[in-house]
Amino acid sequence: MVLLASIPIIALIICAAFVLTRALEANASFSQVKTLISNSLDQVGDLVHRLQTERGTTVLYLSTQGDPSILEKLEAAYHDTDEEIKNITHWRHINLSQPENEPFYYFETKETFQTHIHTYRQNLSNKYVDLPEPIPYYSEAIERIIEWFWEDFSKYETGKKWATLVAYQMIILGKEQLGVERALGGKFYAEGGYEDFNDYLSYVNRSIKGATFLEESILFSKDVEEFYNKNAFENNLFHEILNMRSEIIKNNYTFLEPSVSKGSHWFENMTDYIDLLLQIQYHLTDIINDQLEEEISSRQREVIFASLLVIITFAVSPFILQRIGRQTRQIEHIASSLNLKTMQLNEEKRRADKLLYQMLPYEIAESLKTSWDVAAEAFEEATIFFSDVVNFTNLCAECSPMQVSSINFIATFDRTDLGSTVPLQKV
Repeated sequence: MVLLASIPIIALIICAAFVLTRALEANASFSQVKTLISNSLDQVGDLVHRLQTERGTTVLYLSTQGDPSILEKLEAAYHDTDEEIKNITHWRHINLSQPENEPFYYFETKETFQTHIHTYRQNLSNKYVDLPEPIPYYSEAIERIIEWFWEDFSKYETGKKWATLVAYQMIILGKEQLGVERALGGKFYAEGGYEDFNDYLSYVNRSIKGATFLEESILFSKDVEEFYNKNAFENNLFHEILNMRSEIIKNNYTFLEPSVSKGSHWFENMTDYIDLLLQIQYHLTDIINDQLEEEISSRQREVIFASLLVIITFAVSPFILQRIGRQTRQIEHIASSLNLKTMQLNEEKRRADKLLYQMLPYEIAESLKTSWDVAAEAFEEATIFFSDVVNFTNLCAECSPMQVSSINFIATFDRTDLGSTVPLQKV
């Protein structure tokens, strides 16, 4: 009995241990995901922003033929980028044995990436003839980092919280498009228009994509919409950018003169606008970090609950088994006593039947055992005659014990003449 009862208890212990194991694994896995996302939000996001600024400043510097004022801004951008690279504590390593990662060899370590950036800067400073175009050079690295953002975010899928991550991703993508638009717009003013139609198409493409990503971010997060509407129209910045965009779209380069000041003014306006999006990015970062902390707390509560379940199961199981064992012994004792009483009762029944069979014929005795009513039968000879007085039971119920004992049935039978014909023994 105890063995049978222990089976569900053992099953409960196994289930509790399984729940605890799953909770621990889920908590550990999510902690790793949280670390990846937090690093991406806090560190890598700032690195992308600095690289975008350095890219745009580099384009403006080349478009102005090395203007000293732009060079000063470029050197400041170099410094900011280097500081952000140093601040990264978790560098995303790549497997260079995979063919798709071969073009991104410079991401192998943080040092190789710094070397990659510094080499381009050095070639720019030395006016290297075959210097790659800055937009594709920087954009390749930036877009790869943004892909890593998405890979990390895709590991965390929990409804509305996941939607906030998508909104953050859209802001990052929108800033990237606006960053290229900033660089191409600065080139437009610094060179006096687009003589190459491909530059014009590229600008229009980037401008439209940037606006589209921003609209999608607003769709995924009301926080983005509220923050954007609150801060974007506080001054004339946005309207001034719209006017300059309209001028770039017209592309009347035959009537424009190269202007370093207008190129710098455009660059500063777009930088302020992108910095506004950076503030939205930081705002979403705080929201996502709060959501991650809430999720961590929830998973920790699950671990605590599972641990308590295991502890309670182990603590209660011996008590339950002890109670079952005690009740089992009591049941066995009662069953043994009942068996003994049954044997004694059967023995008494056997003795009573034996006595009854000695007093009555077998058929009469069996009839009396099964029913109180026995049909009258005639016998030519009888050893014993049983009779009853009509309503004697009711009569006795109405009399006192002394009255019942005073009724003299023997005398009544003596006055009959039965004894003269049949030998009669009265009992």
